[in-house]
Amino acid sequence: MKRLSALLLLALLAALPANADGSGGLITVPIPLLGGVVSTLTVGFDNVSGLSASALGVSVNPVSLLDTTLRSRLPSGVSIPLGIPILVHIEPPPTGGLLFNGITTIQFQTLPLLFPSNSPRMYAASDGGKFTDTTTGLQSVNVNTSYRVIGTKGGFSEFLIVSDSRPVDTVIAEKLDSLDQILADNSGAISAPVAADLASELAATRSHVAAGNPAAAVTDLSALLATVAAHSGTDIPDVWRATRDLTNVAGLLTAGAQTLQFSLRVKQGLAY
Repeated sequence: MKRLSALLLLALLAALPANADGSGGLITVPIPLLGGVVSTLTVGFDNVSGLSASALGVSVNPVSLLDTTLRSRLPSGVSIPLGIPILVHIEPPPTGGLLFNGITTIQFQTLPLLFPSNSPRMYAASDGGKFTDTTTGLQSVNVNTSYRVIGTKGGFSEFLIVSDSRPVDTVIAEKLDSLDQILADNSGAISAPVAADLASELAATRSHVAAGNPAAAVTDLSALLATVAAHSGTDIPDVWRATRDLTNVAGLLTAGAQTLQFSLRVKQGLAY
């Protein structure tokens, strides 16, 4: 029966319609799963132009849980749940005219029975590289009849809903190193005084993580996010466009800080 259910799920996923409806700064794509349309993918923007289903370039494809190439792109301890074996591609065509400032928010909503036993996470990858955790929230919707996994990005890529059984300290260390690397790679594009402030706020975050004080680290990251928001578009580049000739530094920093805050809240028992 499980084998038959899995095969039926893949058949329904393969039948996903190519069109989607957009409203304001949102595009919502229905995802047929067992029993009808029980899942939706929503991509949202704070400030966007040229948004349409075709300009966004969304596709959803079934994946095999035995795909060794895909599994090799996930960290040890991270797996694809049987109930949601899908890979979401968001690849806006260069001629589509899509442009946005800051971050984009990706939400995947489905029934709780399709979620893994461990808390689900949203992972993302670019250009066929390693998948990393981009989760910023996990919410119950409609009195526990459905759940929503939320992630943020400063650009687009591939997305998976996964089960992550790794220790939270491992995840925090990985995200902290990633945020450090984002700042180091893009410091030349940020005005020197602002880059120095960001480096100081990130150093304080690392110090509080090392001291076992996640609450203080969350506060440090809030200061970093406020600095990014105050200087986006002036001292920090914040534009992504389909021609891919700009680096959305503000979006990358914001997304990195937000997902790190989520993991720090998990450590405090304030998220799961």
